[in-house]
Amino acid sequence: MSSTLDQMIRMKNVDKKDVCVVHLVWVPLGLEPLKRFLKAYNLYRAGMDHDLLVVFNGFKHEKELEIYKQTLIGFKHNIFLIWKSNFDVQSYFTVVQRHTYDYFCFLNSYSRVQAHDWLLKMYTHIVKPGVGIVGATGSWESMYTNFLNGMEDIKDISLIKRMIRQWKQKIKKSKKKSRFDPFPNYHIRTNGFMISRDIMRKIRCGFISRKTHAYKFESGKNSITRQVAHMGLKALVVGKDGKAYEDKYWYRAETFRQGNQGNLLIADNQTDAYAKADPETKWILSRRSWGEYADTGISKEMAAYDNR
Repeated sequence: MSSTLDQMIRMKNVDKKDVCVVHLVWVPLGLEPLKRFLKAYNLYRAGMDHDLLVVFNGFKHEKELEIYKQTLIGFKHNIFLIWKSNFDVQSYFTVVQRHTYDYFCFLNSYSRVQAHDWLLKMYTHIVKPGVGIVGATGSWESMYTNFLNGMEDIKDISLIKRMIRQWKQKIKKSKKKSRFDPFPNYHIRTNGFMISRDIMRKIRCGFISRKTHAYKFESGKNSITRQVAHMGLKALVVGKDGKAYEDKYWYRAETFRQGNQGNLLIADNQTDAYAKADPETKWILSRRSWGEYADTGISKEMAAYDNR
C-alpha cells in the first residue's frame, strides 16, 4: 500500500472539523448550477468530516433566497450572505475574513465533484510540508501568448486603417504583456482549490471590479499561484487518482483539456466546454493549455479532417 494511501486512510478516521467547503451561489446564474452541485455532492462522499458553507452572492433581498433554501433542505450546511455582487475571488476573501477554519476548499458556482473521497484527496496533499495550494485543475495557458497567436492579419487594408489597427494592437499587446507572463504560465485554476487560512490571509488580490482583474488574480504576473511560489511553497494539481502533480507535470494529470479528462476531480463549465467541443476545437484548447504536450487522443490533422 502506498504511503499516500496510508495517510488518506489515517485522516479518514480522524474527526476533522477544521475544514470548510465553500460553494458559491451567484444570483445571475439561477438555481440550476446549485442543483447540479448538490446532486454531485450527494452522490460522491467527501471522505472526511467538514462543514459546508453556501455563499449567496449578489442577492438583493431575502425573498430571492427562499427557493434556494428549499433546494438545500436535507443537506447539512451553513449560509453566508454577501448582498453586494462580487466576483468569486472577492467573495472567497470575505469568507476567510469572517470564518476561522484552518483550511478552505473553494468551489465556484459551476463546480461539481466527480469522485468519492474528493475532499480527502485534496486535504491529504494540502497539509504536507512545503505545499501552499492544491487545485483540481491547473494550466500553463497565457492570455498574453494567446493574444500574440490571435493577432489579426492587417496587411490587406488601407494605410490609414492599417496604422490605426496597428496602434490599437500595440496598446493591447502592451497591456497583456504587463499583466501576464508568456507561455508556459503556470497557474492553479480557481474553479476548485484548497488552501489554508493562514496562507490565504497572506495573499493579496487587489481591487477587482472587472473580469480582467479576476483573470489577473488567477493567471497574472502576481496570481495566487505566483504569490504562493514566492512564499517558497508548491502548487499541486490533485487528480481523481488521489495523486498530486507538480506544475511541470500538470499535463500528465489529464484533468484539464487533455485526453478525455478522465482523471478530473472537480468539473466546471470550462471542462464541460472541452468535453463537448468538436475534435479540432479540443485540439486548439489543449494546445493553448499545454503547448507541445497537447494530447486529445486524436492528431491535429485528423481533428481538422473530422471537422470538415
